[in-house]
Amino acid sequence: MTTIALLIALSASGSGSTSLNDERSAQVAIVTEVRGQAWVSSETKPRRVLQAFEWLVPEALIEVGRSSETTVVFINGARYSLGSQSRGRVSVNGIVDRVGRIRELAQLPPLPNVAPLPPGATPTRSGAVRIRGNRWPMFPAESATALASATILRFAPQARADRYFVQIVDSRRSSVFATTTTQTVVSVPATVLEPGRMYTWEVHALDATGEFSRGDERFTTLTDEQAVRRQAFAALVANDRGPALLALLGFLDSELGLLADARVELRHAAARRYDGSRLNELRASLDKQLELIPDE
Repeated sequence: MTTIALLIALSASGSGSTSLNDERSAQVAIVTEVRGQAWVSSETKPRRVLQAFEWLVPEALIEVGRSSETTVVFINGARYSLGSQSRGRVSVNGIVDRVGRIRELAQLPPLPNVAPLPPGATPTRSGAVRIRGNRWPMFPAESATALASATILRFAPQARADRYFVQIVDSRRSSVFATTTTQTVVSVPATVLEPGRMYTWEVHALDATGEFSRGDERFTTLTDEQAVRRQAFAALVANDRGPALLALLGFLDSELGLLADARVELRHAAARRYDGSRLNELRASLDKQLELIPDE
C-alpha cells in the first residue's frame, strides 16, 4: 500500500460512498488513544470498533467498554477522556449527551486544518525527470508540503557528483532561491518562500565535465493558518514527555504532507514506547517511501 493510499485509509475508516473531501470537511475530532474496547456508530452507520487515530464527525456516538478508556481531541483543542462503560456524542465543539465517567482534560492548542488545499494549489507529480529509468529521490515531492519559514530540501546523492546546483522557482518560473553545494540537505532561508504557494525545485548534479543528471519536483507550502497552528502544537509537544501527543503530531504531519517530519516524530514516539499498530504501519510506509532521502 502506498503512503497516500494508507493516509486515505487511516482518515476515512468506515466511510462509504462519501468523498474524501466531504469526509475531511466534516472532521471535528480525532481519537488519540483506545485502551481496551470502544465502539462508534451514527444514525447512518452501524456500530463498529473504534480505533486510535481515526477522525470523527458530528453526531458520532462513542461507547466505551468495561475497564476501558478512550481519549478524543477536537480540532478546537478540547480534549476528553471517556472512561469505563461511558457514552457520549460528538458535537462540533466537544462531547455532549454524556453518560458515565467522562473527563475534560487540559486544553490543547487548536489543531492544524488538514483538509485538502484549494483546487489548483495541490502539487502534481513531476513527469519527465528520470535517472537510469527511475526518479531521482527528492523531498519534498509529489503531494508533500513544507513550512515556508523552515523548508528543507533533501535528495539522494549521486556517485559521480562533486557538487550540486539547487534552485527553486515559483509558478511564474522565476527563480526565488539558488545555491551550489556539496551537501544533499539544503535549508532554505526563512524569508524566501511564501505560505500557501506552489513551487518547483531542481537539482543539477555536476562533476568536472559539467551537468550529468538533473531532477525536479513540486511542493506546496502550508498556509499561514496551518503553519501557525502546527507550530503552536509542536511547541507544546516539545515540552511534553509523554509519547501520545508526539504520536499525534506525527500523524497530523503525515496528513499535512510534512512526511519527513512525520517520519522522525513517529520514530521518536516508538522509542518512547508508544504502542499503536496503525501508526506503526504508517511509519513503515513512510520509511519505505523516504528510504533514500537523508534525515539530516
